[in-house]
Amino acid sequence: MHPHEFQRRLAGQARKRKRPETGHPSGVAGDVQIADPRGPPSDIAEAPRPRKLVKWAIVHELTGKSRSQAWRDIRAGRFPSPVQTGPNSVAWYLHEVEAYVASRPRVSYAPQPQEFS
Repeated sequence: MHPHEFQRRLAGQARKRKRPETGHPSGVAGDVQIADPRGPPSDIAEAPRPRKLVKWAIVHELTGKSRSQAWRDIRAGRFPSPVQTGPNSVAWYLHEVEAYVASRPRVSYAPQPQEFS
């Protein structure tokens, strides 16, 4: 890559203006939600969060699993399946990974009371 090509690409990105209706350059918002500065309406308890995709580094940070153990658990149906984001890349839905972590049992290392008969 030519040294000035990176600067030209950045300049080209700066020229693209976002459309005010959706906030997205294409004009299609998709799952993007625009926050209301006044807050949620009082009759709605909690608005659904937009789905966020995370790459392996974040999944590993949240679960502590090795890559090979994660793929073993995916094949066995014990871990959320990834979504293909490109020809050679995958990502996971953050809410599915968080639900997996929340479903794991807690381990207690406190001594268990012994029952005497």
